[in-house]
Amino acid sequence: MGGGRDPPGPALGRVPGLGAEERRRDPEGWSGGNRRPRGDIAVEFGVSLARDSRGDDFREPGSVMSTAIQTVEELANQEYKYGFTTDVETDSIPVGLNEEVVELISAKKQEPRWLLDWRLNAFRVWSKMTEPAWHNVRYPPVDYQAISYYAAPKKKPKLESLDEVDPEIRAT
Repeated sequence: MGGGRDPPGPALGRVPGLGAEERRRDPEGWSGGNRRPRGDIAVEFGVSLARDSRGDDFREPGSVMSTAIQTVEELANQEYKYGFTTDVETDSIPVGLNEEVVELISAKKQEPRWLLDWRLNAFRVWSKMTEPAWHNVRYPPVDYQAISYYAAPKKKPKLESLDEVDPEIRAT
């Protein structure tokens, strides 16, 4: 953004593709001296800004913004209830990460030896690294040994026609 008018916080102002009419009305993508993105531009980018009559954001507990976040969290954490699932046989490896796992994944993917050597070297470098402690970012430590690093549908023979497809898969 030009002219030293960079906004505080996330850039909601100008992005490529902003319409000519919006650029003509507000070439910087920001309105007035309050340095806040105009509502119509924010909506243009798919961002909904809830403001009171003074132009302050609604972010207080019990406000529109916190209620929306609460609703999204409830939806994300509820059990899937629509029944659309397909049981597909998968080939997976046990949880954990070590050189044997890297070699096993490379073998399953039929990778050349030079790529396996590169991955093993990268794994050795990664295993000596320590995770950075970011300022004002708090999250539980990641347990890399509790993750399965490979899962893929089991290989099936090539089919000659749609009639040979598993009926359960065709039903979905």
